[in-house]
Amino acid sequence: MQETIEAALKLKQTLVDFVYDAEGEIAVALETYAAKKGQKNSYGIKHHNLTIARFLTEGKVENKTPLNIFIEQAKDLSEKDRVLLNRWHHNFIGLFEIKEIQDDCYQLMNWLTAKTYTVYRHHRMPEKEVNRWQLGEIILTIIAPINDLEWFFFSERIIKGKLSQPKLAVSIGEFRDNYPDSLYADAPELLEQAWESVAIYHQEFIVAKIPPP
Repeated sequence: MQETIEAALKLKQTLVDFVYDAEGEIAVALETYAAKKGQKNSYGIKHHNLTIARFLTEGKVENKTPLNIFIEQAKDLSEKDRVLLNRWHHNFIGLFEIKEIQDDCYQLMNWLTAKTYTVYRHHRMPEKEVNRWQLGEIILTIIAPINDLEWFFFSERIIKGKLSQPKLAVSIGEFRDNYPDSLYADAPELLEQAWESVAIYHQEFIVAKIPPP
């Protein structure tokens, strides 16, 4: 698996280099995207790198993401590379709780949807950072799929620590404000249920306001 992770990291770096080296519309889109997202909050270089990672698959250049443009323009990609790159359309940012720590991977639970993921670590994650991780800690990060069942860290990790219920509620509120489109990124059915609940509540409110005949 580590060979697969290493190949994914090299491919991601090639994608990042493609974006940084690009001129014209991609460069303008990156600058605009980074400026807009940077107004929300700041975690220094970690937040900057997190924003760049999001731009790869969320940024838009004439209705195409940088990832789409890279796949179209890179002529030396193998079929295996293209399959992996297309999987990354399904990456997402979330607030994850560390449920289990293994030798080379973690079991993480997305606090917004309660879904769990096997997420692999890699050598670019500093030992000093991961050695401090403990069960129950909350991490803000992006994960991306390697295959149908396994994922890897696609971005920087912003450690929130072990949070009490009030502090967790604050973190979830901040996430809702900063990443509203990602609340149910890995569970769109929950978003649909949420909107159905809103519609039902609205209808009940309207009925309650209508005076009896």
